[in-house]
Amino acid sequence: MTGSSMTCGLLLTAGLALAFGGASAGSPPGSLQSTEPTRSTAPTAPLGDPARPPTGYLTLCERHPEECRAAENANGEADDDIRLEAGALLYKRAFAGPDAPVAAGADAPPPEPAETVLVITPQLLALLYRVNHLVNAEIRMKSDVSNYDRVDYWNVASGEDEHGDCEDYALTKRHLLVDAGVSPDVLTFGIVRTSWGELHAVLIVTTDQGDMILDNITGDILHWNNTGYHWIKRQTPGQPLDWRRVDS
Repeated sequence: MTGSSMTCGLLLTAGLALAFGGASAGSPPGSLQSTEPTRSTAPTAPLGDPARPPTGYLTLCERHPEECRAAENANGEADDDIRLEAGALLYKRAFAGPDAPVAAGADAPPPEPAETVLVITPQLLALLYRVNHLVNAEIRMKSDVSNYDRVDYWNVASGEDEHGDCEDYALTKRHLLVDAGVSPDVLTFGIVRTSWGELHAVLIVTTDQGDMILDNITGDILHWNNTGYHWIKRQTPGQPLDWRRVDS
């Protein structure tokens, strides 16, 4: 897909409006968020040691930093900084060697995750299910090598004869939910291994009921520790370029 503007297709946009009862896309990020969220006592995927962000995610942040913003950077003022940090991480990976730290300041304590959680209501739960269903139906599975002639390439669906693999499903769901006003700080990516041995990407929604998973393999929305996956790494909420191993 070319150009700096990303659209998600008429089918996805119309379905999203129905799911949210007529709310318009493009609401301010976090407008569906409680300003004083109740902290969850339900399970969340724990943050462990630093982990390397996926290469495809870093190149996405260079191409489209708007897909890698935290809530505090929703106005786009930090887009150049996002590009620079993603590029620096790619450079270190390419030239610093296997013994280099996975990220700048890897020996420092992990950053504090964002305190924001999505307070689940019947309306918001319906939105999550509708977005999960629409994206799963809209995108047809095709590997990055077959689709882009690259091993790892992250892309938002255009809605026009769209093909992609697991991270494209997860990224498109995040894009739609942020457009609907969900805070990007409650939407993070996780990398898991399936029971049949494949690496797989999912979208994590941090709620007052725990971390819920939107997955292209199923229409069910499950808590992170009920998926049957072996968890490898995830983003730190509110810190999109900080990835951590999951101590599960």
